[in-house]
Amino acid sequence: MAPVSTFPFNSASDPDSSSDNSPIYVSSPSGLSLLNTVSSLPSLLQTAFHSPVQINQANCGIATTASLLNTLLHPPLSPSSPSSPPPLTVPPTTSYSPYPYYTQSSIRSTPCTSQILNTPPFSTLDGVETPPYGMTLTQISDLLSCHIPPSYTSKILTTSTPYPLFTKTLNSCFSNPTCRVGVNFLRTSLSQPGGGHWSPLLKTHSNYYALIDVAKYKEPYIYFITPEMLYNSIDNVDDCGVWDWPSAQDGLSEEEREGGVDENVKEKLGCIPHKRGIVMVYE
Repeated sequence: MAPVSTFPFNSASDPDSSSDNSPIYVSSPSGLSLLNTVSSLPSLLQTAFHSPVQINQANCGIATTASLLNTLLHPPLSPSSPSSPPPLTVPPTTSYSPYPYYTQSSIRSTPCTSQILNTPPFSTLDGVETPPYGMTLTQISDLLSCHIPPSYTSKILTTSTPYPLFTKTLNSCFSNPTCRVGVNFLRTSLSQPGGGHWSPLLKTHSNYYALIDVAKYKEPYIYFITPEMLYNSIDNVDDCGVWDWPSAQDGLSEEEREGGVDENVKEKLGCIPHKRGIVMVYE
């Protein structure tokens, strides 16, 4: 992991966006100005409150899923919000009982999700923390479908959709108060160190979205990006965006399960390059 001091928003200089692909961090003067003009401040605050810190660097997808589900379970207090939360399938948690709440551990504990994640009791592994590490678009979509009611839809959107239609589709989702969005983007496309990453996304202005980064140890974790920046951040390929999950992980040796994702491991997993993108959930 790169030292925290290498992150642009931890430098001594003011982290205003000075290049076309740099986000505007909320701690900067420009970021504070944008924060003061957010069109959906209750939604922004609610998502920030309910976005957990990912428990390790492979679990950004799990943390993002927990955030999206918890904001459905506890919608923001605004006139456009549903009068009551949808009937979600919330796994019990000993930590918070009797209050319903999704955690990165409880999401793993249902029969539906354990098959998607290749975790106990379905497997002796933790598929998220085994090569290829993390979660694909399809896995996140299926994971959300384990918990949302039948009236809700989980939809994947990539840059295979042309930019005008992509933006129109995404903004149409955001016009629905039940819409929740998770993004799988490439950090370097936003001038950040790192690789592929998941985080929740909100629409905050006519020309800005906000990412609520679940890697909160890389503060400030709220930053604004333009629609063009969003599109460019997912307009790239995950080398193992599709693979033979979950069964292929069982064929890895003990050494391979704890190592990196080299070409031999990719071949065993049946890795196929696939575009990054977003997952939308809405009624």
